[in-house]
Amino acid sequence: MNTKQRNAVLIGMAIVLAMWLFPPWIHGSGRGIEDAGYFFLFDMQQHNNFEIHRIDFGRLFAQNVVAFIVTTAAFIMLRPIDRS
Repeated sequence: MNTKQRNAVLIGMAIVLAMWLFPPWIHGSGRGIEDAGYFFLFDMQQHNNFEIHRIDFGRLFAQNVVAFIVTTAAFIMLRPIDRS
């Protein structure tokens, strides 16, 4: 692994960490589920309006898959070229 590949992996890990610290939220129940946006995982001020907020794990999973695919593509594209 060269330094460019290592940096691509570190950037990908930082992006995934940021996605887990600021996950997508939904509120409501049943058919009344709506997008509540993104906010910090431990921000309790967002929860004082007596609505049930939950993490949208489907969207979070999809974001992690996209980040993994982009990081893997960058890792492959940054490999050293064999000139022999």
